[in-house]
Amino acid sequence: MALRAAEASVAPLVPVVTQENLTAEAIRAARQEVEQAAELDGELKQKLLQAYDQAGAFLDAAEKSATSAADSQHLIETAAAEAERAGREIEKLGQGSPELPSGGEPLESLKTVRGEKELLLAKAKEEAAAVEAELAPE
Repeated sequence: MALRAAEASVAPLVPVVTQENLTAEAIRAARQEVEQAAELDGELKQKLLQAYDQAGAFLDAAEKSATSAADSQHLIETAAAEAERAGREIEKLGQGSPELPSGGEPLESLKTVRGEKELLLAKAKEEAAAVEAELAPE
């Protein structure tokens, strides 16, 4: 009860970081204000500093997750495009395309490349699913 009363009495002194300006810089600035606030008692100041540290860590983790998700999405798109391209080339070969000499080796080579690209695509999809699961609200 005494802590809540103390919190209420210093509420105007505690810097508030809203979602609209939630940046690492805003969190650091608010944390610095709390560090410099002589009006706050030690326990309250420590709790506020811990909260800002935790907010900064969460923001860093969110930024890393967003970057990882973007990287995974790029891998998925690249692998899908490569698999499609390889598929079109295989179809051309199946139609007796004059671009490549007849024989089994070029077709087998393209099938191998397509298989490799499909494996890359599957791996990228797994990574994207893991990132999405990580970003999903709990």
